[in-house]
Amino acid sequence: MTNEDTTDFDEHFAKISSYIVDTLHGVPLEMNEDEKEQFRIQVISNQYAERLLSEAEKTETYRGLSKIDILHQES
Repeated sequence: MTNEDTTDFDEHFAKISSYIVDTLHGVPLEMNEDEKEQFRIQVISNQYAERLLSEAEKTETYRGLSKIDILHQES
């Protein structure tokens, strides 16, 4: 196996992996690469924000507040 064959395999594997991950995350396949990247960033941001809100709701400061109220207090 030459180095060129390895590179082709790596690129092919990366494309398949990306396709699988995008499919699992619900990325619309008709998007171009820039749109897909923005979608991925938004998904990650939403997941991170959801975790932060979940943790904030457990604290005494935010107990009983809605997620919208918590976000308004944090901004």
